[in-house]
Amino acid sequence: GQAAFAMTLTSVTPMSQAKTSGALPAMKRLAIIVAVIAALLIGAVLILPNLVPSAVYKNRIETAASSALGRDVTLLGHARLAVFPRISVRLDGMEVANPDGFTGDNMIEAGALRASVNLLPLLFQRVEIGEVILEDATIRLERLENGTANWDFASQDDPADPDTSTPPIDPETGSETS
Repeated sequence: GQAAFAMTLTSVTPMSQAKTSGALPAMKRLAIIVAVIAALLIGAVLILPNLVPSAVYKNRIETAASSALGRDVTLLGHARLAVFPRISVRLDGMEVANPDGFTGDNMIEAGALRASVNLLPLLFQRVEIGEVILEDATIRLERLENGTANWDFASQDDPADPDTSTPPIDPETGSETS
């Protein structure tokens, strides 16, 4: 008889090309983890404003503005909160009441209001307004014969003493003028 002889050749690959047991290199794993965390944070930033009812912050803003100005402030329409690129709110309208004795019910009427707050003070539980923008606004400035002006936000019952009132701010430099 004939004898059959078979030989099997296998190729040998260097260790640098050999696949590991399905594990990803550490750097690639870290990059995937960072990408997943970033995606979750971005998703939270985009979804979070929709989870907070607008009435919650709309009422707080209205109360704080009325208290700060000493006038009735009415926020109209729907409030939309944004947290990116900065914390801000947009309202479909706003009115600031005129003091008694002045013409018309409102000193300011705006078609829309946008306001933002500075982030760093929030970390210390302080709210600092970064900017306020009134769109399509009508502002009625009026001075009565006795010299009282509707843009003077000091108490109407107790006018501010000129020596203790806040000095005017120069809009160009943002500093006090004398």
